[in-house]
Amino acid sequence: MKHLIIIICLLFVYFNGYSQTQDSLKTADDIDFNDDLGLEELMNVKLTVASQKELSIDQTPAIVSVLTKEDIQRSASKDFTDVMRLIPGFEFASDVNSEVGIGVRGIYSTEGKVLVMIDGLQMNENLYGSTQWIGRFDINQIEKVEIIRGPGYAAYNGYAGLAVINIITKKAKDIQGIEVNGTYSRLDNSLGRQKISLTSGWGNENWGIKASFTKSELYRAEGTFTDHEKAVVQNKDQMNYVKPTQFLLHANYKKLELKYFHEDYYTQTPYYIDSILKKSGQSNFSTRQIDLTYAWKINSRIKLIPRINSNYNRPYRSNETNVSDYSYYFWDHAIGRITGSLAGQIKLTEAIQLNVGTGYFFDRAEQINKSYPTSVNKTDSVIATYKDWFNYGELFLQKSSYTASLGLRQENHSAFGNVYLPRFSATKQYKKFNFKMAYSHAFRAPVTENLVLNPSLRPEITKVTELQVSYKVSKYLQLSINGYNNSVSNVIVYGIVGNIENYHNYNQLVTRGLEAEAVLHKGNFTIGGNYSYYQVIRNDVDKYQATDSKNLIAFSPHKTTFSSTYKAGKLLSISSSIIIIGKRYGYTEGLGPEHIQKQFNPTAICNLTLNVNKIIIEGLQARIGIFDVFNSNYLYISAYNNDKNPFKATGREFSLKLSYTFSKK
Repeated sequence: MKHLIIIICLLFVYFNGYSQTQDSLKTADDIDFNDDLGLEELMNVKLTVASQKELSIDQTPAIVSVLTKEDIQRSASKDFTDVMRLIPGFEFASDVNSEVGIGVRGIYSTEGKVLVMIDGLQMNENLYGSTQWIGRFDINQIEKVEIIRGPGYAAYNGYAGLAVINIITKKAKDIQGIEVNGTYSRLDNSLGRQKISLTSGWGNENWGIKASFTKSELYRAEGTFTDHEKAVVQNKDQMNYVKPTQFLLHANYKKLELKYFHEDYYTQTPYYIDSILKKSGQSNFSTRQIDLTYAWKINSRIKLIPRINSNYNRPYRSNETNVSDYSYYFWDHAIGRITGSLAGQIKLTEAIQLNVGTGYFFDRAEQINKSYPTSVNKTDSVIATYKDWFNYGELFLQKSSYTASLGLRQENHSAFGNVYLPRFSATKQYKKFNFKMAYSHAFRAPVTENLVLNPSLRPEITKVTELQVSYKVSKYLQLSINGYNNSVSNVIVYGIVGNIENYHNYNQLVTRGLEAEAVLHKGNFTIGGNYSYYQVIRNDVDKYQATDSKNLIAFSPHKTTFSSTYKAGKLLSISSSIIIIGKRYGYTEGLGPEHIQKQFNPTAICNLTLNVNKIIIEGLQARIGIFDVFNSNYLYISAYNNDKNPFKATGREFSLKLSYTFSKK
């Protein structure tokens, strides 16, 4: 039966279409995606995530993926996690407190190994370096997503060891009005999600102001959860629930930009780090961030960009002081980081550009004592302070048929000292072929809570070698394949021994693999697909090791995705996606108090959407969606042995989304 389901989904995907934009010489503003364009123009979108120059993917010195807002709308995705699953090598796993984190090329990366940004604002919190995912990023407000499937270039900080994801929202001058989106969905037995999002923007080439707001409620688990100690939790009545609220203000006047980001990501969980709760408990995340930049163009060859950023985080907060049962977990730590930097772009010749930068940040972490009941022991308010100086330089050579870059980042942290990170990459276009190679050093910096628990912790050092070949078969079809070798030393690993949590360095973790992609676009029909594979070459971290020595816990070495769209005229389109995840390994309940490792069967998740581009009046649109059509029973598996069983995702979901756009463009 499962094989029949997969075949049905594949046939549906084949006869519909979806595009994943991969290259660019034009900006998204230059392209009318409603036109009948060939693949070459659909791929004509510039990106800057892997350099400070606007380059096409063929010219960009990294293995990158780009998704435009049109791609996302056509991807049959209900959440940004669905979007990221369509990227080769990316998958998700569970962690403490029901949180869900990302993995890259087999390696669990939620704490500080992947840099996530919105409009250049860092979304990783600075106590642990983690990023929350389920329901957090509103896909309605996205203009484009730029992804480096490997280490970031020299300008990025110590969170860019394995990947960089930059979410770019819509610009004020491109909105010139207001956009409203409302979503309501049902699971088989309960509410799935309800969400409202609003964006308004006005401006021109000299000034602009944009504000966006989103608020939602959704389940992240369904069904019964059984702990390895046989404790049972029914994931209902908001036992495993998420309530994100997010506000982003972006104002600019000529070259001066101001951004303000305000977020409260409230979650309810039936289990904390190593305990089952009698009722749901909190694990909340708050961020307040202000960012000010000025692009000072001194002359035609030199540009200086001073920047100051203030970022305040309160992650994993649990402060239910009204709870009479003090066996509940109380925890409320906060961190403020002030960063000042100066970036320079120097055009040495028409072909050569030098990017340089220097900066400083100061961290101050404290315990919020007022959140704790009198019966709980309190520490001093200030937990720790750290400071860091960083410098980088990267030299870019760009010709019509090739590019090359050579870079170095140096960082001096008050706790772990100096780190030096070189990088080299090159691209070459030859007729219909495009070649890339890159060798990069990156690092995962220990952050405050890591260093408080273990002051002698050393930074992870990641060394990555990548090769890619792309071939444009025709103006409708492109193929690409890339191989990589990820070598991580001084691996930072979280663990609990005797109810005491700590972080330790392990010697080395090495994965090697390949990723293949194809995209076909012709007329009203588009189809894309990819396959990703990894294997373990060396693993000194026992708690990551699967029974099969070539695998790591929670992440299958095989993942295949297909996605498609068929446009039935100007008003209707049908989109579909299928994600096939191979067998995985994870810990589950045993006969006694100890976990045992189990093999989980392959999973296929199929999503379908019908998009209606005009309902009664201009600007009113609707999308009807069925997500996880065949109720795949997908499990979020813990990426390490942490005394928690896998928990079931929400399963089949029926959704209706209404959108209205009023614009004076």
